[in-house]
Amino acid sequence: MGLVPQPAIRDVKPIGKLPTVFDGDRSKFKGFLDKLRRYFLLNHQVPALQSYLTRIALALTLIQGPLVKEWA
Repeated sequence: MGLVPQPAIRDVKPIGKLPTVFDGDRSKFKGFLDKLRRYFLLNHQVPALQSYLTRIALALTLIQGPLVKEWA
C-alpha cells in the first residue's frame, strides 16, 4: 500500500486593516465592533486567529484610553 500525499500547509498571513483603537466613546462602539468582526471574518483561515483567546487578546489591545483603562 502506497503513502497518501498530504496537502501542503500554507503559511496564511492576516490581510486587511485592523480597526482603529476604541477609546471608550460609546457612540463609536458599534462601528468598532463591526470592523473587528469583519477583520476576523476576512482572516478566518489564519491559524492564530482561529483561537478565541487570541481574538480576545487582539480586541483588548485595540481598546485603550482613560475611559476604558480599568475595564480593558
